[in-house]
Amino acid sequence: MPAHRTDFRPHDLLWIADASLLASDQGLPDWASDSWLRRAPVVVRRESTNGGCIPVGLRGANRSDRVKAYLPASAVLRCTRPEDIVAARPWRRQSHLARFAAVLGLERLAERLQATGLQWGPTGGVGFTLASGIPVLRWDSDLDLVIRSPAPLTMALCASLSALGPNPSGTHDKSPDHADLVDASLTSATCSSDGWCSKSGYRFKLAAVCMERHCLEYVLRAVPVDANTGTRNFCSTSDGVIHVMPGAPWEAPLTASDCKHWPRIQ
Repeated sequence: MPAHRTDFRPHDLLWIADASLLASDQGLPDWASDSWLRRAPVVVRRESTNGGCIPVGLRGANRSDRVKAYLPASAVLRCTRPEDIVAARPWRRQSHLARFAAVLGLERLAERLQATGLQWGPTGGVGFTLASGIPVLRWDSDLDLVIRSPAPLTMALCASLSALGPNPSGTHDKSPDHADLVDASLTSATCSSDGWCSKSGYRFKLAAVCMERHCLEYVLRAVPVDANTGTRNFCSTSDGVIHVMPGAPWEAPLTASDCKHWPRIQ
């Protein structure tokens, strides 16, 4: 039966009736076959369109299998949102996924995120695998999450790792300064006044890009404490891609644009 929902949002997973209804400027690759798309959902992309078409992304079995396309809403059979995945908790029934760090991270964060009262759920490869049952995860797969807030998050919450940690008093009281979303091992006591937090031989820092109390971008950095604890620097922005720069600890300022010009981690 066709899906009755028409308010599709970015990160929604859609199962479609007919692959021939997909339109792509690039043309569909061979792997995007009818048999594959009967099993694999497409994901709603963040793009404005005219004419009622939904911007979607297709992914295949390999990490490099990606293509952009457009789909009429009438072709959607079923829609699964990230929040729907959380409600079902499928990772607790699929024990074979426990070997992936991203799934272990999801289990560790789930109750804390649920306690915020915000709508949230896994996206990316984790969301795709949990919703479809198709195994696309790798040992180094990221855990991508979407968190939906009815109002802009506060500057304090967006601006630093320490603000994402628990209340240092030991209580579980949440506030704009202590959201209790990230484990204390990476926040609070391990963080310096300039925003750097330390763990496992690396220093981490989250810097938000905000205008008029709206935070639209961020840069997360991980750099070795010194040459004895690591030889690679890492960064990521709101697109969720991890970039790497070999060499001495990167102490210079780093913008989102700078980060995206570093090589992607392989």
